[in-house]
Amino acid sequence: TCALPILKRAEIAESYPDALLLDPEYFDDAIVGIIHDFNRTAVCYSESKIIELLMSEDKMDYDEAVEYYQYNILGAWMGDWSPMYLETL
Repeated sequence: TCALPILKRAEIAESYPDALLLDPEYFDDAIVGIIHDFNRTAVCYSESKIIELLMSEDKMDYDEAVEYYQYNILGAWMGDWSPMYLETL
């Protein structure tokens, strides 16, 4: 199998200066890649990994983490270069 290299924040910022990254930096562990669309490039995060990180780093229970993710992260429009989120099935 082919594993994607872990992209570092500085490398992404240098290669894709318009793409927005989430804060805090521990969300970098949830980056799964870069999405290229017609007119933009976006950092793609794993939805499930973000929820895991909210639980481990911010000590939320599962329901709190899901609610926080849906309202404050998924629901936040940050402009044309907003991150995108991958829901795995």
